[in-house]
Amino acid sequence: MFVDVKIHGKPIRAMIDTGVERLGLMLEKGVGRVKAIDSGAQPIAGVAKSVLIKVEIEHASGPIPGVIKKLLKEFEDMMPDELPRKLPLKRAVDHKIELVLGTKPPAMAPYRMSQPELVELRKQLKEMLESSIIKPAKSSYGTSVLFQKKADGSLRMCYDYRVLNKITMKNKYPIPLVADYFDRLS
Repeated sequence: MFVDVKIHGKPIRAMIDTGVERLGLMLEKGVGRVKAIDSGAQPIAGVAKSVLIKVEIEHASGPIPGVIKKLLKEFEDMMPDELPRKLPLKRAVDHKIELVLGTKPPAMAPYRMSQPELVELRKQLKEMLESSIIKPAKSSYGTSVLFQKKADGSLRMCYDYRVLNKITMKNKYPIPLVADYFDRLS
């Protein structure tokens, strides 16, 4: 992905490795240029590895176009200013998980937890039940919960869906990479 950056106050165009394994780049030896699949060869000014980069995104100012306002109004329940404390209304489309033929829904035993994790689990489950985010179910599906410590020391509840992911039918259509769209825009 190419971005406009400033290094020592000088504006330049830089290529950022967005973490994809194969960028489709070809280095022309001796010429000091790198070529991406969808663009011409670009000169290499320098290479920096393991450098923390802060990318600032400019926020658009001014009036919001009418078309955007209409979409925001139509889907305001999906894009609220703050997260809701309950589930949205039932929609016409009901999604389901399709399993590979011959497999059964996973039901795993819970992971062992420390006492503080058990207290946090009970607290979060109680909050979600009271606000109707979750409801008691007798489903044949089940997954384990684990906790990850946040930067502020609180615990984030995570669900281990690895077993379910292994037996879920994969989508048969290609999903485009976001990095490809950014490359096309630049």
